[in-house]
Amino acid sequence: MASLTGQTVTPEILERAREQSWAITARVLRPDDIVTLEYNSQRLNIYTDKDMTIERIGCG
Repeated sequence: MASLTGQTVTPEILERAREQSWAITARVLRPDDIVTLEYNSQRLNIYTDKDMTIERIGCG
């Protein structure tokens, strides 16, 4: 999954990341997005910059 860091998010990359992590769902989080803070171990979070470049990936 670290190999995705630095790439621009596309629907294909989002789905590949979700499948590789065995997550049920995935969401893309940009710097100014408002998000809920409840933990969901089956959700993949993809954090991007304002240009949709992946900065980090985590579960929750």
